[in-house]
Amino acid sequence: MALIITFILNSSLAAFVLSRGLRKPLNVIFVAFCLGIAGWALSLFVLFNVQQSLFWGELPFAFAAFILTLFLLFAIAVETSEKDGAERAKRALFLLIAPLIFAILIFKHLVVVSLKIENGVLSPTTGAAYSYFVYFVILCAVASLAVLVYKYKAAKGIFKLRLKYVFLGLALFFIPAIVTNAVLPYFGIRDFNVLGPLFSFFMLTAISYAIVRHHLMDISVIIRRGTVFTILFTVISFLYALFGSFFGDFFPNPWKFLIPSLIVIAGFLPLKNFLETITDKTFFRRHYHLDEILGRINKIIFESNLSLDNLLASFNRLIVDALKLNRGAILILIPKDSFISRQMISDTAENFELTFDNPLIGRLAAPGFRIIDKEDIENGARNPHDAAVHSHDRRLADALGKIGFNLAIPIKYKEQLIGICLLGEKKSGDPFFANDIVLLEHSVNAIAPIIENARMYEELKKTDDAKSRFISIVSHQLRTPLSSARWNLELLQDEETLSPEERKSAFGDVHRSVVATINNLNSLLLVLDIEQGKIFLDLAPGNILQDIKETARTVKNDIGAGNFEINVKAEGDIPEIHYDANKIRFVIYALLHNALTYSPMVKKTDILVSQKVMADSNNLVVAISDYGIGITELAKAEIFKKFFRADEARSLAPSGFGINTYIARSFIAAHGGQMWLESKGIGQGTTFYFRLPIRHN
Repeated sequence: MALIITFILNSSLAAFVLSRGLRKPLNVIFVAFCLGIAGWALSLFVLFNVQQSLFWGELPFAFAAFILTLFLLFAIAVETSEKDGAERAKRALFLLIAPLIFAILIFKHLVVVSLKIENGVLSPTTGAAYSYFVYFVILCAVASLAVLVYKYKAAKGIFKLRLKYVFLGLALFFIPAIVTNAVLPYFGIRDFNVLGPLFSFFMLTAISYAIVRHHLMDISVIIRRGTVFTILFTVISFLYALFGSFFGDFFPNPWKFLIPSLIVIAGFLPLKNFLETITDKTFFRRHYHLDEILGRINKIIFESNLSLDNLLASFNRLIVDALKLNRGAILILIPKDSFISRQMISDTAENFELTFDNPLIGRLAAPGFRIIDKEDIENGARNPHDAAVHSHDRRLADALGKIGFNLAIPIKYKEQLIGICLLGEKKSGDPFFANDIVLLEHSVNAIAPIIENARMYEELKKTDDAKSRFISIVSHQLRTPLSSARWNLELLQDEETLSPEERKSAFGDVHRSVVATINNLNSLLLVLDIEQGKIFLDLAPGNILQDIKETARTVKNDIGAGNFEINVKAEGDIPEIHYDANKIRFVIYALLHNALTYSPMVKKTDILVSQKVMADSNNLVVAISDYGIGITELAKAEIFKKFFRADEARSLAPSGFGINTYIARSFIAAHGGQMWLESKGIGQGTTFYFRLPIRHN
């Protein structure tokens, strides 16, 4: 019974690997190896239970010669690249000459002359070539061991783990098998001959574990965590017992064992396919064809019509569905800024960005660099001897894990990084295999130029939209004060109906409207100068406290805010510094104008001027605080951009371009300074800061 089970298990494993394809030499060798063990077990079963002839006694020796040679070929080809493995396997095929020679010697009765079985013990009479056969068996085992030890020492990470289980399987099988079937019989001890094939259980267990858990030979079981293998083994055992019981009533021994075995082997693949079909929806089918995926990508490209969002969404969904991932994201480079997530598939709604100082960006942007695989890095880092070498790689793995992804693929156009494809883990728990990497590289290479074209089209469209929006804003904002001035001038023409106070008020409105229009036009001209790099500083010594006080009076007069309280306070002695007085007055005017405009309840603004050491230099820091509407977290990131106005600001003061803070920050930057703001949120007021380096000449 044990020999039959050995025969079934080895044949089943060979059939499973055969179902995954024989395009790789390693798979061919392994299938032949399993079939050799199955033939060895079957020949011993027939010898002991069916026909005690010399042929069936010689056949196990022939199978043993081929088994050892095939495992040596397996050791040579395992854990090498597909191309190198094929070349090495071809060069090592000459090794098959040795078992062929021994097969001829065996069937010429030069290894075993005769045999007999007494009390279940095989007692062959050995021939002249028997000693050479034993030496050959030991030589093959030692050579396989040496090759695996050499590869194990050179391997790293997951490759080392795989080889460890192959080495373990070899030791658990060949050492006891050689002892019981070659060494002991050489000294006349033959009581344990039949045990040889049974030790293949240990080898198959170790190699199957390496296949299932560590993906040896790039073969993955169809059902997650080996569940389907358990079901398959249970069903096979049940069918074998059922058929054995049924045929036992009609056929004598040993046919009542052989017929059920043949039925089970013949039905293995159909049974496996049936179980695979009914478990696909639960355990996530992973089959796909590269040509089919690339064809669908071409369709996506054709149907995108240069819409970047549609292109990214369709591509991301295709990859996530094909590989059965829990999440996926595509980040696109913002010119001269950072990489932001433009398309995300995830259980949680989130957006994030990667700046240029992120270690992932530096590695992905490197010339010729392909993919960052978090699992490969972590497996490689298990070896303590590689701690120093892999320190940078571990930082990459940590950076990927921090954002919740397992794989990062660079999207490059003309060797320039324009985007990043981020992939989460597979729902099956499997790693990314070699065919997955091929799929991703082909897909990204196909989509990269289209993404670049869509980005360029989007930028052009944004530029065109910005021009249209600019014209709309300018026309609206200039029309409003001019219309107010026109209405007041028409009113002033009717001198008889207006009192002196009304005439004074109307003249004041006209003045404010004209001032507002002039300020708006000046601001627009300043924006054009800034964008063309035409910021020129007229540095001269000045007293910034005096400029602040004079500017505060001007702002109050311009917007009619005579009842507004502006408190100017100096912290310590404020030295005279060199700066462009006109530009700094513009900065103070813009910030005070905002403070007065957006403080409808508390008519108060505090200005604090102090001297501090910042950015490794001595600076004057000006803080302008109001008690107004405040600024949201979202608006903080946009407040210094051109034409941005928060919703709360527009509702309180509809007019305005939203460019004064942009201009003010540019002027401060031209002085070598910095501008920033603080606000606790809506209704909590805002404090704008700017610093100027203290220059004495």
